[in-house]
Amino acid sequence: VTTILVPIDDSRWSRGAAALARWLAARPEAEVRVTGLHVVNVTQVRGRFLEDLAGLLGFEPVVVPDRVEKHFLDLGRKLLDAFAAACAAEGVACETVLEQGNVVDRIVHHAAAHDLVVLGLRGETEERFPGQGGGTAERVLRRVPTTTLVAPADLRSLSGVVLGYDGSAGANRALVATARLVELARVPVHAVYVGDEAEAVDLEPVRQRLGDAALTTAVVPGEPQEVLPAEAARLGYDLLALGYRGRSRIKDIFLGRTTEWLVGHVDIGVLVAR
Repeated sequence: VTTILVPIDDSRWSRGAAALARWLAARPEAEVRVTGLHVVNVTQVRGRFLEDLAGLLGFEPVVVPDRVEKHFLDLGRKLLDAFAAACAAEGVACETVLEQGNVVDRIVHHAAAHDLVVLGLRGETEERFPGQGGGTAERVLRRVPTTTLVAPADLRSLSGVVLGYDGSAGANRALVATARLVELARVPVHAVYVGDEAEAVDLEPVRQRLGDAALTTAVVPGEPQEVLPAEAARLGYDLLALGYRGRSRIKDIFLGRTTEWLVGHVDIGVLVAR
């Protein structure tokens, strides 16, 4: 059984991620269980000074009056009930979890017990106050131990995957994650080595892992953050698959990890392998 964790909030990104997770779980050949997680990041005074002090200073969970806490707990239950109803309507096995605490901490904690996290690119803060979102997806990616699919709001199914492959340990983790995803989604894969032909790594491990069916490969000169989205656009694919780290450690230090940069800068999904 494959297990998928979906953080749920009241945003269009979350609704898109939830729909994508259900689409993956509803594949006829799949045996998948989906967990919807909603984290309430407020609490009332508990009488424990050090814990309450952090919340009173504005850290999560934020200390609020009990009626405010009840409002957010009720909202969380409604969101999870709607998710469970959608799963039932589509024949998807699911469970729901309502927790209080720091949103990133709770997502990371639950992710450890799942095979895949499907996470909306932004959340309800961004929807209500554009430009002021807290960057939860980016913070989760830095800490999560589980392969994570970061999805834009309108990605509710998959047409194909562009796999960035450079032979590194991170790329091989992305290859494994892509193979597992393709078992569910049954979509084509285009594996790309970005760089000079003379320096290209052998793409045979990709062929061995994925097989020749629905697989194409290419060596394309340029920079990964430009080449990979362009290849996806050319083919009409809607997901990039990458390891969290590639071969260019020195470039990562100065420019930021290519994977982190791509999340939020492209309008397609990014599968970040762990």
